[in-house]
Amino acid sequence: MINAYVQNGQPLQALNLFRLMVDGDHGCKPNHVTMVSVLTACSQIGDLELGQWVHDFLKTRGCRGVVESNKILATALIDMYCKCGSLDKAKEVFSKLTTKDAISFNAMIMGLAVNGKGEDAIHLFEKMQDFSLYPNAGTFLGLLWACSHSGLSNKGRQIFNDMTSVFGIPLRMEHYACYIDILARDGQLEEAASVAASMPFKPNNFVWGALLGGCLLHSRLDLAQDVYNRLVEVDPDSSACYVMLANVLAGDRRWDDVSVLRWFMREKGVKKQPGSSWVNVNGIVHEFVVGSAAHPQMANIYHTLHGLAGEMRFLTP
Repeated sequence: MINAYVQNGQPLQALNLFRLMVDGDHGCKPNHVTMVSVLTACSQIGDLELGQWVHDFLKTRGCRGVVESNKILATALIDMYCKCGSLDKAKEVFSKLTTKDAISFNAMIMGLAVNGKGEDAIHLFEKMQDFSLYPNAGTFLGLLWACSHSGLSNKGRQIFNDMTSVFGIPLRMEHYACYIDILARDGQLEEAASVAASMPFKPNNFVWGALLGGCLLHSRLDLAQDVYNRLVEVDPDSSACYVMLANVLAGDRRWDDVSVLRWFMREKGVKKQPGSSWVNVNGIVHEFVVGSAAHPQMANIYHTLHGLAGEMRFLTP
């Protein structure tokens, strides 16, 4: 049941059920499968405190050396620590693994990538080959992501080409999307559009979204309109494409067009997905959604907020 919640994007429900499992009267001791699911839930909401508790539980109450010998558990820990921004802990788990495989290397490479450590990710890939481990499609996805988020456009081009020419691994949609994102972030929008047009499959919303993001970043309204039209074709109900185009138009001070676009969104019934955040207080994770007053302690929260606002007014010079 915990895993079902995790797989369906409901990490809070998964963690609440886990707490009931370990704190309640059910007498259920979590096993390794449980812990992998719990760590995944921690990754989804960035709950480093609970993730650290799971790690400590495994070290103190699990079998001796279980983390070092169980690659699935170790990979889940690496992923959790990286997504919670604790790279040193992730590196520690990775370094202590008695037997490393492509999956554990991929987790660490992607972890470095999402934390903006692109050059470290590439260096780890080189070390992976020293272990005589053959990279797979997941490895290259992490490498391309690393180049995208660290501004390594030339290295990204080399990796994209080497994937097929050197390693013989077929390119998937996600690899194209990452490579187009690399080019778009670097301002090479014409080349990015050319790659999208020459793909062996129909570009999806991630491909056009990456290209539209580049148009926004580099104020290329001339290209943005066409990319926007293509994005709407493949994903007409997504609010992200409308919001990005509105930002491009606003950057060009075309306020009338922004108003028309927002009117069109209302007519189509397209609504922007509300933002949400989580905060851990005394071991309990609270979820807050923009525009929602459903939290049971909302009255106390607003009372405290107004009190803090009043105090801040006295601090303003």
